[in-house]
Amino acid sequence: MPEPSALAESGGGTDRPVPTAGPESTVDIESGSGPDDSDRLALSIEILTTAPAPLRRRAVRAWLAEQGVSGLMNAHLQAIDELVSNWRGQGPVAIGGGSRAHRLVVLREHGTLTVRAQPRFDAT
Repeated sequence: MPEPSALAESGGGTDRPVPTAGPESTVDIESGSGPDDSDRLALSIEILTTAPAPLRRRAVRAWLAEQGVSGLMNAHLQAIDELVSNWRGQGPVAIGGGSRAHRLVVLREHGTLTVRAQPRFDAT
């Protein structure tokens, strides 16, 4: 089991890499997030809203790590937490990963957080 300090949120709002939580982190997940991403897992917002912010962020970090997302920064976790705790209809949050043609985003839909591959738009 990792030391509690290894799971602590990085402070100060800086864009430092955030350590990944270990397998002991338990999150409520549902299979599938739509026809295009049926192999992805969704995270229940109803469960997340009852947890304190540090625990929510730890659960989100562990959930994203399970889906192969790496290189998360504190700013990513804060923006994703806003989708849960301060929902105002904001759009998806771009996160690290994906491919040359697609980027990964976390979005709120139907009471869950889901990860989707979104086409990258070429600015040329």
